[in-house]
Amino acid sequence: MEYVQNGTVPHFADYEQLVTGLGYKLVDLQVIRQKTQRLIKAVIYSKNGVGIDDCSKVHRALLARAEVLLNSQDIQMEVSSPGLNRVIKNAAEFQAFVGETIKVMEVSCSDWLEGELIAADSAKISMKTSGGEKNIPYRDIKKAKLNKI
Repeated sequence: MEYVQNGTVPHFADYEQLVTGLGYKLVDLQVIRQKTQRLIKAVIYSKNGVGIDDCSKVHRALLARAEVLLNSQDIQMEVSSPGLNRVIKNAAEFQAFVGETIKVMEVSCSDWLEGELIAADSAKISMKTSGGEKNIPYRDIKKAKLNKI
């Protein structure tokens, strides 16, 4: 699994600061340039869950910020929750899910390893599993997903 620092995603830091101020974590951000407009897709997370009212609140705040940052009124925005079984695409996402139950499939194994994510940095994750604490470097992760029940 690849670790792409969120700071390399255009405008991620600007939007992350705003989302954090509203009480959420910005998990994923995509800014897609279309013919005459821009499409912004944001995924937000909270340990208390994310509902439609949460998405609406973040949408209003992000849209206003996007219009200023991108100097455009022609912006389409989608704000969503990660869902109960989000597939983790970028290893940097793990930091948003510390304290949650995740499933990881290692490159050398065909079974899922389930446990509580207790730490994540730029090189590895630490999980508390039924067999004890385990550190897994990102290069050894084949697949991973949030397993929120």
